[in-house]
Amino acid sequence: MLLAEVLHQCDEHAAALDAAAMAAEIAGGITPLDWRRLFTALLVGADLTICTGDRAALDACASARNALTYLPLPDPESSVVITGLHAVAVYHHASPGQGEQELQALRASVTSGGLHDQMVTAALAAMRAEPGHHHRRDGAPMPVPGGMLQPRLDLTTIGWLADRVPLSHPHDPPQRP
Repeated sequence: MLLAEVLHQCDEHAAALDAAAMAAEIAGGITPLDWRRLFTALLVGADLTICTGDRAALDACASARNALTYLPLPDPESSVVITGLHAVAVYHHASPGQGEQELQALRASVTSGGLHDQMVTAALAAMRAEPGHHHRRDGAPMPVPGGMLQPRLDLTTIGWLADRVPLSHPHDPPQRP
């Protein structure tokens, strides 16, 4: 998983997608199944599919959301993160209006003024920006909270979801050699 995230930070998208798929395959083969590890691998993979514009983003988010339901204890932070990613995937690949509605519903479910609220509010603002005014930060993308590089959401990462919105034009995933 860490390799996938580091490759993503280095703009090595095809290799990052391959590493994320391998991490999920390995995590899914552990006996007894380690749902936390599998969820983390699927979360990183879902984030990569969104950042690369891969049309599999909706399915990747659905797989991660499904794995989240098997965790032994509820994890509200991870739920907010993957629900936010799913909304962005919907925005990119299905319906911008529906993606925005999903984020509005997510915002209504989190504590007002808290980190989750700030994260979702920033992403909604990015979605509502005039077309052509979506600006992605320069440099490497912010790591997804819940991954290996950034295990939790904190003040330094509240803009990570908004960082995924400017990738609003679906395109084919990077070609693998």
